[in-house]
Amino acid sequence: MIENFIKRSYYFSPELLKEWEIFHLPSKDYSPSAAAAFLVYITLEPALREQLRKLAFQKDIEKAKIEARKALRETMINAYMTGFVGIFSEEDRRILMERFLQTEKKH
Repeated sequence: MIENFIKRSYYFSPELLKEWEIFHLPSKDYSPSAAAAFLVYITLEPALREQLRKLAFQKDIEKAKIEARKALRETMINAYMTGFVGIFSEEDRRILMERFLQTEKKH
């Protein structure tokens, strides 16, 4: 089976690349994970993608990761309230339910 791979160049901040390297240890082949990240990114809601675009170029990547996770959770909460229920970690399910119940109490 012959597979064609297209090599591309992308600009990533040094901070983001360093965080990716740490995250991805011990492997040096980032291609499968990068492909998965691309796939996830293109399936996200447009507003969330825009938030992530901005966060990806922050100097403080740790803070950006926290903000990205918050934005993702908000998107999931909105999806949950409109009937979409996906597969989440136990922590995410707990947080989603807590936030959902808080939102319901406000309305």
